[in-house]
Amino acid sequence: MRRFSKRATTNPGGFDSKMVPRLTFIFLSAFIDAFFFVVPPSWAKQIGPESSYCREINDPSSGTQIILEPGEYRGSCQIRRGGKPGAPLVIRALDSKQRPRIRYDRRDGNVFEIYADYVVVQGLEFGPTNGEVDGIRIFSGDHVRIEECIFNDMGGIAIVANHASITGLIARQNRIQNSASTAMYFGCHDGAACTASDVVIEENFISGVSARPPQVGYGIQLKLNSTGTIRGNIILGTKGPGIMTYGATNPGAIIVIEGNYVSGSRESSGIVVGGGPAKVRNNIAVANADSGVALEDYGRRGLLRNVFIEHNSMFKNFHAGLRITAETHVQGEVSANIAAATVSPGAAFSWPAERTGLRITGNKDCRDVSCFRDPENGDFTPVDVSTLLKPDTLPGRRAETSADYFGHPRGRQSAAGAVEPPGGRVVLVPDY
Repeated sequence: MRRFSKRATTNPGGFDSKMVPRLTFIFLSAFIDAFFFVVPPSWAKQIGPESSYCREINDPSSGTQIILEPGEYRGSCQIRRGGKPGAPLVIRALDSKQRPRIRYDRRDGNVFEIYADYVVVQGLEFGPTNGEVDGIRIFSGDHVRIEECIFNDMGGIAIVANHASITGLIARQNRIQNSASTAMYFGCHDGAACTASDVVIEENFISGVSARPPQVGYGIQLKLNSTGTIRGNIILGTKGPGIMTYGATNPGAIIVIEGNYVSGSRESSGIVVGGGPAKVRNNIAVANADSGVALEDYGRRGLLRNVFIEHNSMFKNFHAGLRITAETHVQGEVSANIAAATVSPGAAFSWPAERTGLRITGNKDCRDVSCFRDPENGDFTPVDVSTLLKPDTLPGRRAETSADYFGHPRGRQSAAGAVEPPGGRVVLVPDY
């Protein structure tokens, strides 16, 4: 997902002899790619909607790539054949601009069920589904990758793994729209029956979660003792939190939540951290019903330790930039964040008071001044005033964030908030 435009190159229109070998390589690569899309190699099988697509997926003679032509494929599939390191089983679209759609109309089961390691699902479309029918449910299988898929009008969860412990799951550049349940759910609630380790959830677009009571309706949920990175996602209009993580009993298991845009939670905060260790940085949280980020001692487990909330930008959240709901010890740091235009007339603060074990430093409250260049139009670049820049000059401040929301490098004296000047605009439309 490209969230800002690239800078123009120098010497526009000029000829550079050094480019000749590179151009030759690019044209040759394009020819090879085009050839393989038209003529599948021997280890791949191209099929159409008239095929029994699930049988082809599970048949070893079909090779390691199953390429689906455009059209509508009927029925569900239990994927029991996988690949191996360096040679996964790939189930992909022939043409990403004409996605094959998997249609499943029953009210039981799931569309795809995965029971194998090293499986890649790429460029397919799922939905609508009825009732509690999920899109892709991983029953078992390490190193599963789900990318560039579309999930429309799902009755159940789009992507879920909560049966057996897994590792190495990647969910990347998927689009989930108008979901009647949580969009992504990884790990088991008690943190004991199963965990999801080294998960990467990045650059997904989630818009519209309207879960039925008593369901909460999360965008992304990473359960207790499940760990990984949640990065670069755009999450809009959820019922519950856009992102919620529950922490880990192992103090060395770190969760990273960075570079996400989370807006419009109707009943909660944009990002809820139920336990640590966690690093929450460079996120933008806008117009959520509670706060931009919330620290919640979920289940009174006492896991809010090693929690670092830094360089986040909050705008028009109802109650505060950050709220803490915890009677027990909280340990970590809240630093270099910006909160602007808190909505609640009764809100007395944007940042909580410092307490034993929790350092609060270098945060900016902009209820009375303009902090951002043009936040109504997606530009959260701090205005050039001394009160918003250079929080790293504060004595003793811990600084680990070397780049901003857009990937721009931060200097030793960086700006508060998620965006470092010269900044840019957040684009809320996926380009995949």
